[in-house]
Amino acid sequence: MTQTLTLQGHSSTTEVYLQGKLEEVGKLMPQGAQPIVITDRDVWAQFKDRMPADWPVYQVVPGEVSKSLRTASNLYRYLQEQRADRGVFLVGLGGGVVSDLTGFVAATYLRGVRFGLVPTTLLAQADAAIGGKSALNLYGFKNVVGAIYQPRWVLEDHSLLGTLSEAQVESGLAEIVKLAILEDPELYARLGEHADDYRLLTPSYIEPTIAWAVRTKMGYIEADEQDYDVRRRLNLGHTWGHAVEAVTGLPHGHAVAIGLVFAAELGEWLQLSQSGLAENIAATLVRLGLPTRSKALPWVLFEALQRDKKRQGDAIGFIVPLRIGEAKEQRVDLAKLKEFVQHVYAS
Repeated sequence: MTQTLTLQGHSSTTEVYLQGKLEEVGKLMPQGAQPIVITDRDVWAQFKDRMPADWPVYQVVPGEVSKSLRTASNLYRYLQEQRADRGVFLVGLGGGVVSDLTGFVAATYLRGVRFGLVPTTLLAQADAAIGGKSALNLYGFKNVVGAIYQPRWVLEDHSLLGTLSEAQVESGLAEIVKLAILEDPELYARLGEHADDYRLLTPSYIEPTIAWAVRTKMGYIEADEQDYDVRRRLNLGHTWGHAVEAVTGLPHGHAVAIGLVFAAELGEWLQLSQSGLAENIAATLVRLGLPTRSKALPWVLFEALQRDKKRQGDAIGFIVPLRIGEAKEQRVDLAKLKEFVQHVYAS
């Protein structure tokens, strides 16, 4: 049975439909709207038979290559060719990349048009499709250009997850681990104890966990929609993780997993985090099939880190886990961070 959650933003409302059905997407279209689907080629090949046959479709190349201004520009041109006006309604069908691209284009085309999301990956259902953040990469660096602009609705059909690869499942689990580190010691323990059930997407484990993740993230967004305060904690693992992703091309969740361990090790070195926390987090991630270290040279990653959007002058804001269930933002001087990378992390 479909559960409906309502996310109340400052100027808009998002309805999140948990355990929905893709075939119901047409019922969510406002009367008189002009629907246009944005998706990637692989996702469309899998799910086109379950979508309305008369909706125009714009397909992009799968993967991070499509999170670019070039792809957005091509999409703007397509919308103009379709004579899309402010009555258009964009439907993003896909994972995190499609969610980002659809949200960014919706926020910027004609100064803002309506859109909805149908996330097809675990990462997107538990995290990326919730909250209105969208961003594109620029010159090889993550999420440099973006907006915060809420969808009208998010339709979550858990049956879509059955097509995911092991790597895609692991990527989504990394974001769930992140949220559990921030908020829920009991769920964090369960993720490690029942890792096989989570990796197999056993419904009795994964479905209530997705619902928990959505509700938990909604709480952050309603408290701090524009990302000035508590919502920044959701960046746990992402500061170092984005550097890893940019340098190595690892999937987003795998890079975040590496970033989670890095943040805990940094916290212990700064004498902020509970002793043994990094080892604890690494062990849980390994059980879930995730990496905890990058093969890239640490000083190369450090150079990429300095381009992070959270940098301010000669320091960068790191979300540091203090213990399971608690984290804080810590401003770290780049010189001190470089010392940690060179003399501790690289050893």
